[in-house]
Formats: sequence, structure tokens, C-alpha cells
Amino acid sequence: MTTLAFDTHAAVKALKEVGFEEAQAEAVVTTVGDAMTGNVATKADVTELRAATERDIAELRAATEHDIAELRTTMEHDIAELRTATERDIAELRTAMEHDIAELRTATERDIAELRTATERDIAELRTAMEQAIASLRAEMKHDIADLRAEMKQEIAELRAEMKHALADLRTATEHKIAELRAEMKHDLAEFRAEMAEQFSILYRHLWIMAIGIVGFTAGLTVALVQLIQ
Repeated sequence: MTTLAFDTHAAVKALKEVGFEEAQAEAVVTTVGDAMTGNVATKADVTELRAATERDIAELRAATEHDIAELRTTMEHDIAELRTATERDIAELRTAMEHDIAELRTATERDIAELRTATERDIAELRTAMEQAIASLRAEMKHDIADLRAEMKQEIAELRAEMKHALADLRTATEHKIAELRAEMKHDLAEFRAEMAEQFSILYRHLWIMAIGIVGFTAGLTVALVQLIQ
């Protein structure tokens, strides 16, 4: 690494112009100069650093590609082993599942057969119980129907007796009304006959008087005609 030219006198002067004391300015310039001399890199240093960096990157790339190749090989091997193990596990699982399914089918068929037997037994018991209940209900209905028929016969008989009694009362009342109406009609007819006889008698007298008058008038007229003729 090479050093850069640094004008310490001009730097001290510039610092003094801005207010630094001479001792302060010299200390600052000395510090800056040491730093520049020991730490500032030149173009050659940068080129050397770039080359070293590119070399390191190339080595790192080569190492990385090698590691990736090894990792790929290892992963392919692991994947192949994993595939083989997985296929083996799947085959074992399939065998176990088929065995379990067969056992489950057998158990299910056995349970279904037991359930069918129990259901048929329960249905037979239920049918017997229903037949007994129906028979008991039929007997009760027959008894109730017989009682109802007897009650209805009794009520019909009572109703018939009541109707006969009511009809007899109605017949008696009707006959009484008819007798009263007949009596009233006889009385009205007798009064009407009496009135008609009286009216006929008056009419007869009027006709008799009119006849006498007509005879007298005729006789007078005859006499007058006779006198005129003579």
C-alpha cells in the first residue's frame, strides 16, 4: 500500500484561520496524517482487493457447486430410499387395511345378522302384543256397542212412548179444537140462515107489494082503455 502526499503546513494554517490554536491545529493535522498514511487505500490496493475478492468468489462458487452436487446426489439417494420406504409402508398399510376391512366386514355382517335376528324377534313380539291389544280392544268395543245398543233401544222406547203421549195429547187438543170450530161454524151458519130467512121475508114482502101495485096499475089502465074505447 502506498502513501498519499499531505501538506501538513497548509492544513495547520487553515485550522488556525478558523480559530484553532497552533498546538491544537498541529495535533489535528498529525492525527489526520497518521490516519491517511496508515488507512487510505490506493488504486493499486483496490485492484489487488478486487482480484482477491474475485478469486475468493470463484473459489466459493466452485465449492458451492461441489456442495450442491454432493447435496443433490445425497438428496436423490435419500429420496430413492424414502420412495422405497414409502412404497413399502404403503404396501404394508394396504395389507393391514385390507385385513382390517375384512375383519370389519365380517364383524359388520355378524352384527347385521344379530340385528336382523333381534329385529325379527322384536317384530314378532310386537305383532303378538298388537294382536292381543286388538283382540282386547275388539272385545271392549263389542261390549260398549252392546251397551250402547241397549241404551239406544231404551231411549228409542222412551222417545216412542213420549211421542205417543204427545200425539195423543195433540189428537185430543185437535179434536177439541175441531169440536169448538164445528160448534162455532154451526152457530155462524144458523145466524146466517136466520139472516137469510129474514132478508128473504123482506124481499118477499117487497115483491108482493110490487105485484099488487102492478095488478092495480094494470086494472086501472084497463079501465081507462075501456073508457076510451067506448
